[in-house]
Amino acid sequence: TDKYPVLYITDGDEHFFLASGITEFMSSQYVIPELIVVAIFHKDRNHDLTPTHCTEDNDGFKSDALKVSGGGGKLLQFIEKELIVEIESNYRTGPYRILAGHSLGGLFSVYAYLNRNQLFNAFISMDPALTWDNYLCERTLKTLTYQSPNLNNKFYISSAHNAPYGKRDKSPFRLSQDSFYKVLKAKQDSNIKHDYFETQNHLTVPYQSLYAGLSY
Repeated sequence: TDKYPVLYITDGDEHFFLASGITEFMSSQYVIPELIVVAIFHKDRNHDLTPTHCTEDNDGFKSDALKVSGGGGKLLQFIEKELIVEIESNYRTGPYRILAGHSLGGLFSVYAYLNRNQLFNAFISMDPALTWDNYLCERTLKTLTYQSPNLNNKFYISSAHNAPYGKRDKSPFRLSQDSFYKVLKAKQDSNIKHDYFETQNHLTVPYQSLYAGLSY
């Protein structure tokens, strides 16, 4: 008869066992309740996790891999209209949903936070690629008012150290994350948290980020 919160996590091929292991450990130690973990797999993450069509970075460097970009809206619609309906029709789900993602998945989580906030109670964005499309998410955030319902639910963001060891991180990722959080904090000073993991790089940061995000 128990019902469980649901964690939806992108890049499911890479992060399902990470997420299920962390949630099992944390719930066994009574840090968090037991969760249902739903891993979302991608045929092409460059399509699914990017909110707009953009084939070059902010310095004008073009990438053939991004010719398929811009499917984030369709993925969000699929999650809302099909995936959540399927999960909540067939499993004992509680009234609490979390969306988590890393890198482009972190970008997607921020995009969902800004545009379809009511779908989830909490968002975890791990070292997100907020440089995307000339800082799209920050530009969107600046258009929202403090009273906007888009800013009501919990939001957690982490930053890895994407610079040579011992050097200050001035990478585009770090600068874009700092800038986004600064704008967000000016609009909404509660229900948000930003952690730095200076001993972790972009590829290793999800483990500590997910633990910290779920704890928050």
